Amino acid sequence: MLTGPGLLCLDVALPPSSRLVSRDVVEDYRWLGEVWAGTLQALGVDAQVLCPSDARALTRTSELPERLAALACFGAFSPYEVAVQGRKIVGLSQVRRSHGVLLASAVHLDEEPHALVAALGLPKSDEMRLANHLEATAISLQEAAPAAGTVDAVQAALRRTLRSSLGVDLRPRPWPEETPAQPEALRAAVSTRREAI
Repeated sequence: MLTGPGLLCLDVALPPSSRLVSRDVVEDYRWLGEVWAGTLQALGVDAQVLCPSDARALTRTSELPERLAALACFGAFSPYEVAVQGRKIVGLSQVRRSHGVLLASAVHLDEEPHALVAALGLPKSDEMRLANHLEATAISLQEAAPAAGTVDAVQAALRRTLRSSLGVDLRPRPWPEETPAQPEALRAAVSTRREAI
């Protein structure tokens, strides 16, 4: 995944005792997918959570070799991710450790598949195939609902959905002092802990 101003991410860290954590790795994505689908529906997007069989079916229809599709989070479909008319709009990933679970999610406010593909340094023939594949399998919020794609609108809708579906209120807090302040240290910490499904 290529991050930047056009990508809005939501990471949720949960203790193992949380009611949102179970022993079923795949099923633990369901609530987060439903929150995102509800958020996007509130913004006028025809967003649907992909059940496991739908995610498998969409992945099977791809003509792109799996080795290429796997290079991009939005190049394949996983259970409980969110799609609009068969195109992925929200990607999910997860890290599980004995001390807790980190669920990560991302929605493209605007999509630039060629920027991601160029950053991968693939041979030109593979670049074009992957870029075309991403244009067919992924959709940005701007494309799905042009009037709804501001960060403020998405954050406000997300807060309302979390409150109504889970009784959770998001409150701004300062960045913890014990967290590394240098971007390089943060990138190193995240890259060693995040594993995409």
